[in-house]
Amino acid sequence: MGGVLDSPGFPAETRHGTAPERACPDRRGASPGARFARASTALFVALCLLGSARALYLFVTWPGMNLYPRARFGATIHGRCDRPFVQRVLVPWTVRAVTVVMPEGTRGKVAGIVRALVGSDPRLAYARDYPVEFGLTVILLFGCLIGFAFALRRLARMMLGPPDWQVYVIPVVALVMLPGMYTYMNYVYDLPNLFLFTLGLVFIAGHSRAFFPLFVIATVNKETAAFLTFVWLLVAYRGR
Repeated sequence: MGGVLDSPGFPAETRHGTAPERACPDRRGASPGARFARASTALFVALCLLGSARALYLFVTWPGMNLYPRARFGATIHGRCDRPFVQRVLVPWTVRAVTVVMPEGTRGKVAGIVRALVGSDPRLAYARDYPVEFGLTVILLFGCLIGFAFALRRLARMMLGPPDWQVYVIPVVALVMLPGMYTYMNYVYDLPNLFLFTLGLVFIAGHSRAFFPLFVIATVNKETAAFLTFVWLLVAYRGR
């Protein structure tokens, strides 16, 4: 047996009773670079969640979505506000549609959760008057903030390229600085407009046909999305 193992056909490690080891980047099968990329992405997601939660809390409380008499929160959601606010229907239609199909028991639970969370905060009195509508709107706006951060990261990567750290830093800084823009009045269509406009820029930069249906949705949310047309024309002209 010893002669067989000592033959040239067997590796030296096997001949000495040790199994040959295969070189691998990491015991868990991932290189340090891949592990760093995963950790960076996880940190980015965590910071985006925290930044979005902060930005949303300040959005609904300071100065809130119920300040302007011509576009109170309840009147906006139910289509009773003045022009041009009544024409910006994406969020109101979405909230009303979900409310209609939501079971009565679920609506009661959502209302109870919202009233418990807002408590007696005078800045959120409008949330107590329309708890279900407020809860659904908050979920929608939070999703728009997260979508804005990821769309901005994609846009930064397309425009700036490496190094990668900047495409993670720019969206986080944008979320941190966003409440500084809440100096006048907040409306339910503001954050969706921010997300859809940024995503429209991503589609334009990537020459994606998804821009066209997105443009329709963004215009339903707010007519100022028409400014994306000029960006699209500029990119199309320069691409000739």
